[in-house]
Amino acid sequence: MSRIETSEGLSGPRVRYGRCVVSSELLGNGVNVVSVAGEIDLHTATLLRQALAAALEPDSARLVVDLAECGFVDSTAVATLLEANARLNQRNRRLALIAPRREVRRAIELMGLHNVFALHDSRASALGRADG
Repeated sequence: MSRIETSEGLSGPRVRYGRCVVSSELLGNGVNVVSVAGEIDLHTATLLRQALAAALEPDSARLVVDLAECGFVDSTAVATLLEANARLNQRNRRLALIAPRREVRRAIELMGLHNVFALHDSRASALGRADG
């Protein structure tokens, strides 16, 4: 049985459960970035939900979810992302997703959500800068 491990990284908190790692960082320009490595499913979506809730607490300018190292998302993970997006919509904002991996991007597109989220292939694109 896996257990939840919490640590403080250089850029913010990191939480691990099994093969899923969720970390958060607040960039100097008011952008919160929540990064996911591994798989987000019924068992690990709570980690993502908690990180997104914490990232939404301050009235940050933007919220970016980096799924570049995520290999799988199920409907629970997508529902969690939709909840965060709904909260952002109340502030006239939209969730930005970095989803360069074909399997994750395809899942989002098959659910018809590619128009709901601001989808990006890279962190540089999501943050609107050229330096990556």
